[in-house]
Amino acid sequence: GVEKRIDVIATAMMGGMTARDLQDVELCYAPSFGAARDPVNFAGMIAANIMDGLLDTLTPLELIDSVKSGAFASSKTTLLDVREAASVAAKPICTVPAAQTLNIQLELLRRTLETDPVVKERLSQGPIVVSCMSGQRAHVASCMLRNMGFKDVRVLTGSALTFGVTCQAMGRACHQMCSRAPQPGHKAAPGRHMHLQL
Repeated sequence: GVEKRIDVIATAMMGGMTARDLQDVELCYAPSFGAARDPVNFAGMIAANIMDGLLDTLTPLELIDSVKSGAFASSKTTLLDVREAASVAAKPICTVPAAQTLNIQLELLRRTLETDPVVKERLSQGPIVVSCMSGQRAHVASCMLRNMGFKDVRVLTGSALTFGVTCQAMGRACHQMCSRAPQPGHKAAPGRHMHLQL
C-alpha cells in the first residue's frame, strides 16, 4: 500500500493541491482491508495541526542530537512516555538518560497531574517531549498537557517505532548511547509513574 500513497501525494502535488487539501481527499477503500480515513488523510491533518500551531514536533534524529549535545539536559527537558510500562521496557527510547524520562500511562495522565504535585512540578521545570508507540497517544497526551497549562510540549514524530528505525539506521553511534550503565531513578507505585531503568 505504500506505493498507492506515494501515487496519491504525487498526483496531488501535480494538481497544485496543498497539504490541507489532503485532509478531505476521498479515496477508495473496503471495510475489510482499510479504514475510511486513509494515512494520506492523516498526513494532511497532522500538517494542518502543525501549521495552525496546534502541534509541535521533534524528530527522533533531533532528539538524539539534542541528547548528544547536552541541550536536552541543560534545558531540563523531560521525555514523557505514555505507553504501558511493559511496552516501554520492551522498546525504550534508550538514548535519553533515565533521570530525564518519565512513564505515565495515557489513561492515568490527567489524574496523576491533578493529584501528584511532585510530578506536576517536575514537568513544569522545562520542555516536554511526549512519546508512545506510534505517535497517536502522544498527540492526545500533548493536547491534554496544553489544556492543563503546559506551554512547551512536543510530540516525538513516529515515537518509539520511528525512533527504533532511526537508531538502527545510525548503527553503532546510536547503540553506544543506548548501552550506557543504568542510572538511578525514583520508583513510584506500579501503573502510576516511574523513571525508567534502562
